[in-house]
Amino acid sequence: MHRRLLALLLLAPALLDAPSPGAVADGGAVTMPLVQVSGPDPYAACPPGSSRNGAEYPDSAVEPQIAIDPATIGTDHVHLVGVWQQDRWNDGGAQGIAGAVSFDGGATWHEIALPFSRCAANGAAFTRASDPWVAIGPDGVVYASAVAVSASPDVGGADAAGVLVAVSHDGGLTWSAARLLPESTSGGDGARIVTDPRRPGTAYAVWPSFNLSTSGTVIVLNQTTDGGDHWSAPRIVRPIWLGKNTGIGANLLVDPRTGALYLDTVTVRDKPPKRTCHVVKDKHHPRGRRRCRTTRYPWYDTKITRGVTTSTDGGISWRRPVTGVREIQPHVIPETVRAAGLTDTAIDPRSGRLYMVWVDGRFGHGLQGLAVSSSGDGGRTWTRPVAAAAPSGELAFDPSIRVNSSGDVGVTYDTIPLGASPAASAAVWFTVSMDQGAHFTPAEELAGPFSIATAPRAGSYAFVGDYQGLTAGDAFYPFFVTTASGHAAVYSAAIRVSSASATP
Repeated sequence: MHRRLLALLLLAPALLDAPSPGAVADGGAVTMPLVQVSGPDPYAACPPGSSRNGAEYPDSAVEPQIAIDPATIGTDHVHLVGVWQQDRWNDGGAQGIAGAVSFDGGATWHEIALPFSRCAANGAAFTRASDPWVAIGPDGVVYASAVAVSASPDVGGADAAGVLVAVSHDGGLTWSAARLLPESTSGGDGARIVTDPRRPGTAYAVWPSFNLSTSGTVIVLNQTTDGGDHWSAPRIVRPIWLGKNTGIGANLLVDPRTGALYLDTVTVRDKPPKRTCHVVKDKHHPRGRRRCRTTRYPWYDTKITRGVTTSTDGGISWRRPVTGVREIQPHVIPETVRAAGLTDTAIDPRSGRLYMVWVDGRFGHGLQGLAVSSSGDGGRTWTRPVAAAAPSGELAFDPSIRVNSSGDVGVTYDTIPLGASPAASAAVWFTVSMDQGAHFTPAEELAGPFSIATAPRAGSYAFVGDYQGLTAGDAFYPFFVTTASGHAAVYSAAIRVSSASATP
C-alpha cells in the first residue's frame, strides 16, 4: 500500500499589510506569507481620462495576468512578468496598464509602467487601457497586449478602440512603443497574446470582433514571426461558427511538442422557450384540435456551450470545432461582484493534454462551483466534468488553471459567501490534481478574508477583474488581487507540489 503526501510551499518573504494566507494542513505542508507586488500608484499624477458621470478609483490594481520565461524554468532565477489594470474606472478601462518583473521566482518585484495609454512615458495616445495580457517567448522576448480605450468628458462610458501590442527585449524592464494591430479597431475586448514555445519570434494575438454579416462576434487572429516588428492582417477563425451573442473571451493554446493551435471559446446563444403540442379530442372537436403550451427555463434564457477548434498550419485553416462541454449548467450569479463567466484553459507541456475550467452549477443544485474537464486527443473527446469544488456555502468566480512541469493541474479561484451583502468577505483559494484532473485536493486558502466592498466598481458591481493570473513551471505562481487598507492590490506566491510514496 502506498500513500501520497502533498506538500504546498508558498515561498516568498512577507511585505507589510499583506493579507493573511490560510494554513495548509494536508501532508505537513508549510505556508509562507504572500508578496505584495503592486506598490505606489505610477499614474497618480496623470490627468484623469474622464467621461461624463464616470468615477475613477485611484491607487487600485485589478485584473492581473502573469507569464513565466520558459528558459528559466528549473533554475534558481525564474523570470516572471505580471501586468494589471492601474486606476480602474467604473464605466470601462483604467488610467493605464502597470506591471512588475521578477528574476528570482517572485521573491522580489520591480514595478513598471507599460506604454498603453497617455499616462505612461512614451505611451499610446489613448485616455485609458484595459484587458492586459502577457507572454514570453523561448528567446526571452516579452510580449504584452491591451485594449485601447477612448473616453471623453462629454460622453458617457468608454469605447474599445483596438488592440495594442508592445515588446520588451530586456525581460520586461523597458518596452517598445505600443502599436495597434492591423484592422483591430472593430473590437478587441478580451484580447489575448501567446507565444510559440518552439519558434523564437513567433506570437499570436486573438481578439473578438463584431461581424456585420452574422450580426454576432467572431474571433480573429494576428501573427508575428519577427518578434513583434510586423503583424499579419487578421484572419477570421473559420468556419464562422460562433453565432450571435458570442464571445465571453477566447483562450488560445500552443502545443509545445507540435506547434498545433487550440482555440477554446464560449458561445452564448438565445435559448427560446420550449413549445410542446398535442392533439385533444372532445365532443366539440371530434376530429381533435391542436393544443400547445410554452415552458420557460427556470434558470436563464440563454444556452452556453464551449467549443475547441484546432489549427496545424499556424492559424491559416481551422478544423470544425468540437464541443467539449455541450452546455454549461445554470448557476447562481453573485449580486455584488462582477463575475463575467470567463473560462480558462491549459495544456500539459509534456503530454499535450488539454484542460478547461469554468463556473458551473451542476454539482450543487445551482450553486456556483467549478468544473474541470480534459482531453488527451487534441480536443476531439473530453472527460466528464469533475468538481474542483468551492467550500460549502461559497460561490466561486474568476477561475484559473495551469499545469506544472510534473503534470500536476493547479486551479485558483475567488469565492464570496452565498447571499453575500455588499460588505461581504471574499477569499482566494488553490487546489491541485495529481491524476490528470480526476480528483482535486481540498481547497486551501491563499488569502482572505478581505472586504469586497473596497474593490473598484464595474458599473454597480465590485470588481477585482474578469480574470486572475496563474502560471506554472516547476512551481505554480498565482497572481491575484485582494483589498487591504482601502484599495485593491496585486499579490503573488509560489506554490510547490511534491508527492512521495511511503509504505506503512
